[in-house]
Amino acid sequence: MITNKPLQFRNYKPTHLGLLPYYHQPTNVIGETEKLCQNIVNEARLHTKRITNGEGDLAELVPKKVNWDLKRDVEKKLRNLDEVYQSSINQIILKQQKKQKKKNKKKKHKK
Repeated sequence: MITNKPLQFRNYKPTHLGLLPYYHQPTNVIGETEKLCQNIVNEARLHTKRITNGEGDLAELVPKKVNWDLKRDVEKKLRNLDEVYQSSINQIILKQQKKQKKKNKKKKHKK
């Protein structure tokens, strides 16, 4: 099947002069990425200089709610754990009360 796509050379430069108009310069992705990274580093340096000079506030760097996702994920588990904890405490108290009653009965029988 024949398509009407224009002819393009991107990976190599053709040697025939008639094909040179179809040659496209390869993009320099690495250079563009390096420029972007350098801009980010420069902005970070500028921001840290501003903060160390007292012009900025450290609260700008800290996220507003750092643990909102932890609270969301752990809340149900904590509720279940709290129920188990309360149940365990109740069982311990009941055991202590039973022991105390047994001691009191033994003391009454000895008298």
